[in-house]
Amino acid sequence: MEVYYPHQRAEETERLLALCGEHDLLATGGTDFHGPDVKEEDAPLGSVYVPTACLEPLRAAAGRG
Repeated sequence: MEVYYPHQRAEETERLLALCGEHDLLATGGTDFHGPDVKEEDAPLGSVYVPTACLEPLRAAAGRG
């Protein structure tokens, strides 16, 4: 589930993290960057912090853990 996203409040991030825990879902994140023609309201590539703790569960799910 995309938990870390540029256009939401911290409360929403916390709620989504809780849902991931309740339903055994992987937490991910992103900016929805779709290329160099960035609009003012868009978040630039790399502008959203996604904790490194999200990486190991993704690797494990992909069979690379």
